[in-house]
Amino acid sequence: AESDSGAATGVAGSKPTGTRAELIDLLNEMRPVLAKRQPKQSKPYIERLAEREWQDVSVSDIDAIGKAIGKYKFKDALAAVDRIVEAGS
Repeated sequence: AESDSGAATGVAGSKPTGTRAELIDLLNEMRPVLAKRQPKQSKPYIERLAEREWQDVSVSDIDAIGKAIGKYKFKDALAAVDRIVEAGS
């Protein structure tokens, strides 16, 4: 069983790298789901976020989105999305 503690990050070839543009597109797709407070519909987006290393974005910012959704704090998740998108514009 693989651990999701993040210990494997930084290992060569552990995850494909996503570009900032891909991340922004994904986050923008995710916004309406977060705005409607839909945890089940949010899950595929969280999985897509987790399957890549993202350029120029801190892992803690990405993790904040998943953690907020896990606690049903959709306003916090949207705020984290906005921080990442605004930092890239």
